[in-house]
Amino acid sequence: MSKESAEEYMKDGYHSLLLAYAAGILDEAQDMIVSAHIGLSRRGRDYVRSYESLGGCMIEDYCEPVAMSESALDHVLACIDKAEEVQQPCPPKPSECDFFEEIAAFMPPPMRAQIQSLCSGQRWSHLMPGIDIFDLPLTCKQSHARLMRVKPSGRTPHHGHKGVEITLVLDGAYADESGEYTRGDLIVADEHFEHKPSACPDRGCTCMIVTTAPVRLTGLAKLLNPFLRK
Repeated sequence: MSKESAEEYMKDGYHSLLLAYAAGILDEAQDMIVSAHIGLSRRGRDYVRSYESLGGCMIEDYCEPVAMSESALDHVLACIDKAEEVQQPCPPKPSECDFFEEIAAFMPPPMRAQIQSLCSGQRWSHLMPGIDIFDLPLTCKQSHARLMRVKPSGRTPHHGHKGVEITLVLDGAYADESGEYTRGDLIVADEHFEHKPSACPDRGCTCMIVTTAPVRLTGLAKLLNPFLRK
């Protein structure tokens, strides 16, 4: 696949994902990563607004009104009252904040509160030389979310995908066969695309990654495929 073809291919996946976000049909992990993206990217926000407007026009033009039940308002108000009663998670104690404080600086506000509730007392885990990860303990079963930190000039193994891989650059930058990506960029790849991302030499790269299936390593590294999870 040429670089030009790869770029067009990535754009198709990107717009399909934002359209699904506007329609409200993404799972928890996918919704989180797109929310973080539009918090960092004005272009992403503009696209989502356009898709939401398109959805509104379609509802007005093609959907027939449906009468509401007499108890509908009471039901909505009861749901609002119940939501207000849910206690918010306590922020980590100062002694437990090391991990969160390290990554909070480059997180967009919509993502910061969500990550803070998941990171209490946690640390990076070492995946391989130059690469650390933190798996986010989300409740959705369709996708797996993690944070990944790659040292300057570090590279991940050459790999493809058994499902969809969504990557959001939170800090630094990386490059692969499809182009170069910096803070706020959202990249969507699936089983038709293989790459070997390389972090920038100055800052490395910290990103959030959401996958629907384990990656598929290629070359000699493929011997590790039986041991991979999402």
